[in-house]
Amino acid sequence: MATTSKRVLVSESKKTVATLSVGDWKLTFNYEGPEGQPVNVIAVSGAKGNAFFNYNKNDAQTNVSFNNSDYDADLVASVKIEVDDITKSL
Repeated sequence: MATTSKRVLVSESKKTVATLSVGDWKLTFNYEGPEGQPVNVIAVSGAKGNAFFNYNKNDAQTNVSFNNSDYDADLVASVKIEVDDITKSL
């Protein structure tokens, strides 16, 4: 049997899941970060019927994609407002 050392806790993160409706879109926000530290990685996913939406922010990079739907500028603007609020909240 291999020799093992005791597991050491390196950091603790708080995971948060939130939901939001924007028009007919049902969105889920997933983000986590060290307790008391700003959040800099956020994943947002949503659906409206058989249309899907993803918005991912990692520090300065933001990726937005739609599947089975045209680009919805109002939805993206609403999500950006929420993401900006989450990232500055701590």
